[in-house]
Amino acid sequence: MIPALEVRNHRKVRRVIHNDRGLVAEMSLDDVLFIGNDKKVPYSGIEVELKEFGTDVALENISTGLRRLFPELEPDSESKYEKGIRLLG
Repeated sequence: MIPALEVRNHRKVRRVIHNDRGLVAEMSLDDVLFIGNDKKVPYSGIEVELKEFGTDVALENISTGLRRLFPELEPDSESKYEKGIRLLG
């Protein structure tokens, strides 16, 4: 059996801490290589996951700050599998 998609992911995790509350979120910086259909397609992304003291307001503030620093960022709800299949065609 030959896999339809191979995903190689190098992830760096950074904790987002609010001094008054503690751990608000984890931010994962992913460098991904999708392999399949005799192609290799690189992809980079950022995932933000709320933690124990995270709120919707905190998530919006983090997202707003990231978009100010990196205007090319766009929200995305596609899974890595879905993204890999789409990018490899």
